[in-house]
Amino acid sequence: MGAGVSLQIQLVQFYNDFKAGFFSGDADSGVAFNVRVASASGVLVYSNYYEGTGKDPNIQLADGSNAQVALTKAFQQAVASAVDDPVFVRTLLTAGGPAAGAAAAAAAN
Repeated sequence: MGAGVSLQIQLVQFYNDFKAGFFSGDADSGVAFNVRVASASGVLVYSNYYEGTGKDPNIQLADGSNAQVALTKAFQQAVASAVDDPVFVRTLLTAGGPAAGAAAAAAAN
């Protein structure tokens, strides 16, 4: 990331919902966040919304450990969707200008 570039991540959703079944239930979770990248001059150069879902199926007890499993899966999926987004990665590498992008690309190799 270039000098002076601002990265802002705003957590929008972090929830778990226990779904009761006849013999067992599921822990369903969702995580979502907004990402904003601003140039050194403060100009917004990128903005996107990423989300992920997770499930811990067939649980017997609705407790924190089941929620943790589902929330971890949801968080991992949301983060993976951000880092797998080539536009987001390219923006981070080039937002500081040509010199910053070249230096970051060289460092990555």
